[in-house]
Amino acid sequence: MLLIIRGKDINSDTTISAGAVVVGSGAGGATAAYLLSEAGIDVVMVEEGGYYTSENFTGRVSDMMGMLYRDSGMTPVFGKPNIPFAEGCCVGGSTVINGGLCWRTPEEILNRWSYSYKLPMLDEDYMSEIFVRIEKDLNISVQSNESANMASKKLEEGCRRLKWRYEPVPRAQVGCENSNRCPTGCPTGAKQSMLVTYIPKMLDNGSRLYSNARVEKILIRGSKAVGVEAVVRNGRRKSKLRVNAERVFLGCGSMQTPYLLKRNGFNRNIGKNLQIHLNIKVVALFDEDINPHIGTMMTSQVKEFEKENIFIGSSNFDPVYLALTLAPHANKVIERLCNNWKKVAIYLAQIKCSGVGRIFTNRFVNRPLPIYNLTREDEVRVGTALEKLAEVVFASGAKELYLPISKSPVIRSVRNIKDFLSGLTGFKNADFLSVHAMSTCAMGADNSSSAVNPFGLLHGTKNVFISDASILPESTGVNPQLTIMALVHRNMIEILNSGGH
Repeated sequence: MLLIIRGKDINSDTTISAGAVVVGSGAGGATAAYLLSEAGIDVVMVEEGGYYTSENFTGRVSDMMGMLYRDSGMTPVFGKPNIPFAEGCCVGGSTVINGGLCWRTPEEILNRWSYSYKLPMLDEDYMSEIFVRIEKDLNISVQSNESANMASKKLEEGCRRLKWRYEPVPRAQVGCENSNRCPTGCPTGAKQSMLVTYIPKMLDNGSRLYSNARVEKILIRGSKAVGVEAVVRNGRRKSKLRVNAERVFLGCGSMQTPYLLKRNGFNRNIGKNLQIHLNIKVVALFDEDINPHIGTMMTSQVKEFEKENIFIGSSNFDPVYLALTLAPHANKVIERLCNNWKKVAIYLAQIKCSGVGRIFTNRFVNRPLPIYNLTREDEVRVGTALEKLAEVVFASGAKELYLPISKSPVIRSVRNIKDFLSGLTGFKNADFLSVHAMSTCAMGADNSSSAVNPFGLLHGTKNVFISDASILPESTGVNPQLTIMALVHRNMIEILNSGGH
């Protein structure tokens, strides 16, 4: 029996049965599927994107973004400014195209979720056991200083001069060869994405995986789901795949899960609590070679401003990616820096936004419509992040800095950026992006404000569970992959122990 069934393998309408169906194969969905299979349950995983392996990851940016990302990485979050949102759409989800950064959830956040949302089993001792298991499963560790990229070493140099705190980045990797291709799929399998960890383990346990299959219907009888129905693509041919199942687990992500639920008539607190992290990138020019094509994307992170929800790191790249990052600037600027790309570094600040957006649907548009507007607090935090970026970049030896804002001048000192920001009335012309969206189907004990119960069970149903970033009560500040996996792991322990109720 085939365990991996791609769209090209299906030529007619098909009906199958399973003990559980898991929709989505990213960090949350793969965790749920693996733990279900480990418990001896017959699992079918259904993934909208294609199934690819390391041999398919050529590193050609345009090809890989079209193959591995939803909307080639340009899903819009509408607001002022519009914010492109990038997420994976392939087997393994966003874990295939992220950097594998895996920070534990800060203890104060778990404590707040426990107190404010009445979520049990979030104490340090209990969660630590879960974190340890995942860290072992994914080989989460820091890379040696010898293999650190030059941009990160420069960042550390600037931090030491400023007496700022920084830490090596824990990453899901083993034997990283510094091929610098994390965002376009790891060509060696060193990055421990779901594609090379939990999904193969799930398949080894006898589970089945259907790729190129977009779930559009949740089949409901009364308050109980009996399965899902997907559209399978085989070139231009479309077929229907029906999976009859005793339990349904949704792991489609914070955009697609609420969209699927809303399209199937579920509206109770669905999609109303969108929270995001914002990525702000700057380009720095040095006198010396940085060689940004050598090394992995980030090996150190500035933690000095953790309490202010600002985290600073570097991003390795090739010239194509540099040109995209410089898009707000004139062609002559792009040409000059691309011609000197080996002396260039990209640095980024990740901020935890303070506002709340929503996911809307429209029957004429076959996609979620996310809305998020920067709050005044967000704008202040962006300004602070840009100033801190300038401080550490110039302390590390950079000579010029280019901001992600249209018509912004060349920044040659911290005073330059302070003067520029003081005359700015907003960030409507900024070129920001996000790769982390959360909380659109938040967990909680209060049924009037939450979408799912404290263990992921969708309100109003007996056997539909959500297993992705949607269930996080609030954004994490840190990269959320480990948080997502740990919360889903916690939930699965309870679900399996209680018989699925």
